[in-house]
Amino acid sequence: MASADQLQLRIRAARDLVQLTRPVFAELGVRVDETSATAMPLALAALDTADAIFVLLEQDLAQFWVAALTLQRTQMEYVLRAAFFAKAAGDEELMRFRRTGKMPKRGSGLSISPKLPERLVSTWAGTVPRC
Repeated sequence: MASADQLQLRIRAARDLVQLTRPVFAELGVRVDETSATAMPLALAALDTADAIFVLLEQDLAQFWVAALTLQRTQMEYVLRAAFFAKAAGDEELMRFRRTGKMPKRGSGLSISPKLPERLVSTWAGTVPRC
């Protein structure tokens, strides 16, 4: 079997897994509160996005792989936000997100840039990073 055929089988299996996951959400018996009203739609959006990714890959892998890769970032954002609001967010962070739609800001305000790893290592090693 060619590697393209094997990849198509794996794509189909992954999409089947997404489809099997949907009924599990319906049977969870989640309590209705602000946390679940925030996290569950994000988790379901992650499933919908995963399904869209697999549909694109099944249709024409060679043509749509870039679009699928782009959607994967969106899907990962949904997963991470759902996990954050389900387990890590405080009540104030949760309510602010529900009011404004903006993610809470935590930490020292360290900006993310390509030089971040160098700055972190330099700080840890006690050296001064190059500009």
